[in-house]
Amino acid sequence: MAGEHRRKVLDEVFRRMTHHFRPDKAGSTSAVIHWRIGGRPDGGHDEYEMVIADGACALSPRLEREPRLTVTADAVDFLRLASGNASGATLFLTRKLKLDGDLGLGANLTNLFDIPKA
Repeated sequence: MAGEHRRKVLDEVFRRMTHHFRPDKAGSTSAVIHWRIGGRPDGGHDEYEMVIADGACALSPRLEREPRLTVTADAVDFLRLASGNASGATLFLTRKLKLDGDLGLGANLTNLFDIPKA
């Protein structure tokens, strides 16, 4: 995830997340979630803003709203989580996944998406 295609891979994973969103599980959830994906060669983060509201999930590459939750992870750990090859709880407990804000939302976040089962 340090190569020239890193941003394209992350953009595609996040794009697909909006398609795998489960409004039936979200119910009346309304939240702005900021994602900070680390591990860039320059030491920085790629950032995305996800808005869950009215049974829909939208994504933006710009952080424009105040987040209810900020999720921070290294790119490899994020891909492991998004592909169903790692548990969010395990990543959190081993400090590879950081949650800032509404921890209840963070604990339930993977349930809002149809994630492949490893």
